[in-house]
Amino acid sequence: MPTNFYRRLQLITLAISLFSMSSPFAQDVDYPKGPVKLIVPIGAGGGTDILGRKVAQKLTEILKQSTFVENKAGAGSLIGTDFVAKASPDGYTLLVGGLFNMVMNKALMKNLPYDPVKDFVPLGYVSSYPFVLTLRPDFPANNLAEMVKVMKEKPGQYSYGSAGVGTLQHVWGNILLRNLGLELIHVPFKGSPPAYQEMMAGRLDMIFDNVSSSKSYVQTGRIKGVAVSSEKRTLT
Repeated sequence: MPTNFYRRLQLITLAISLFSMSSPFAQDVDYPKGPVKLIVPIGAGGGTDILGRKVAQKLTEILKQSTFVENKAGAGSLIGTDFVAKASPDGYTLLVGGLFNMVMNKALMKNLPYDPVKDFVPLGYVSSYPFVLTLRPDFPANNLAEMVKVMKEKPGQYSYGSAGVGTLQHVWGNILLRNLGLELIHVPFKGSPPAYQEMMAGRLDMIFDNVSSSKSYVQTGRIKGVAVSSEKRTLT
């Protein structure tokens, strides 16, 4: 498995819709004069949402102005990202961006309504974290080798969830399964939380998601964690 590739998952950055470097935002030394909106293009409760809210809290402290999160989920982060791309370039509409909407959407969609390079300017690197391979609590396997053995016995009979078509959970999950030689049914959800609910109910077998989303579920025993994309143990 390409370890270096997975280790770099979810490199999250903040980006601002900025069509011109002569934008008023670039010249306004008194910025901000009012509340700042931080768009999270993923549903509430997922790892990106959790990160976005932490960033908003810190920005409020630094800027001495209220920074609030607004979730605009849908179409694999396309709706929220495009909203920021078309927002007024005044510095008051920010975006939580990363591989999922700055890279994957460009690679997977022919007619992307925004240009990740021209329509955004990165403001800062915020976080990177590994992905965790998790199973429903009653799945008959407790490690990666056992999981592969069980799933290969019944190809096409097991399922894996994602936060939507084209999201990192979908793409990385598909890459992982191909590397393992497994055939599973993809079940897209509107964000990660519904997928975890289905796993805990025993109706979904697996999800490959970021540690921020999966950590509490694994630590409380509600789902099983069997592997991480990092070289070192992540969940204890």
